[in-house]
Amino acid sequence: MQSGQHIVSLSLGTVAEPSGLVVVDPRTKLEEPNDKDGRRDWENHFNVVWIERFPAGRPIPAVVARVSELVSDKRLAKKCSTLLDITSTGAAPLRVFQNRSLYPGPIDLTNTGAEEYTNGMHRVPLRDVIGAAQVVLQTARLKVASALELAETLVSDLQAFDPKPIARGPDL
Repeated sequence: MQSGQHIVSLSLGTVAEPSGLVVVDPRTKLEEPNDKDGRRDWENHFNVVWIERFPAGRPIPAVVARVSELVSDKRLAKKCSTLLDITSTGAAPLRVFQNRSLYPGPIDLTNTGAEEYTNGMHRVPLRDVIGAAQVVLQTARLKVASALELAETLVSDLQAFDPKPIARGPDL
């Protein structure tokens, strides 16, 4: 990822589930020297600069239009990477994004298995994504602007997420 590049992450909802959008400004900073060996390491920080929730049932073209509007903002134009969670909708909405000259990286969040990449699709366990977000939140490397209307909701949802163990059938 290039310096100054934002991450626009969109989880598409359904008729019964809302869609959610988060814009993150990733930053890398040089840590203070380590007491043990005096070395300095680079550390990633993530600033959430925008959160938006779309009501359940919002048509995909309306959501795509809003994403297009956001990424066209002069502060983000040509400086963002868009990730699209298509777990609830499947890959069909990708064409609507492509028709608006948006080419998001599709991600399918799974409840089982390991991360894999097949046929242009990243399949990532949800517990891994949320677990990583929880770690950067707990280590004060994820900052959510308190002025954002949904800031408290995002933080409390991240803190409350508890991945359930995967139920397995009998071994054969």
